[in-house]
Amino acid sequence: MQFCICAMALAGILTLMLGLVFLRPLAGVSGADADNMGYTCDYLKWIFAGAPFIMLANGFVHLFRSVGLVKEGTIGLVLGNVINMVLDYVFIAVLGWGTAGAALATSLGFVCASVYYMACMIREARN
Repeated sequence: MQFCICAMALAGILTLMLGLVFLRPLAGVSGADADNMGYTCDYLKWIFAGAPFIMLANGFVHLFRSVGLVKEGTIGLVLGNVINMVLDYVFIAVLGWGTAGAALATSLGFVCASVYYMACMIREARN
């Protein structure tokens, strides 16, 4: 399990670094044109910033389920999505942050899910 967690974290950090270095070319490959390049780059910056947590949270779901912690895996998944939805409204509708706000909400949802999963792992290790 330790190898999986380290591999997910390293893959997320590598994705973060490469994503930020190649941000504009990746935005272009994603289909951004001159009219929406700024919005696409704003979105991708926050998604790449959250990449380590996105990879950790998605991996933890499967690791937890593989060891029989289905309830905890599902709770983390729902927690991250609910936080994402609430923050989407706050960042987009209330604060007017647009696509950057949507991406930040997504990344923060995965951060919260990752923290929940790590807390569950610590609790299980003590038992």
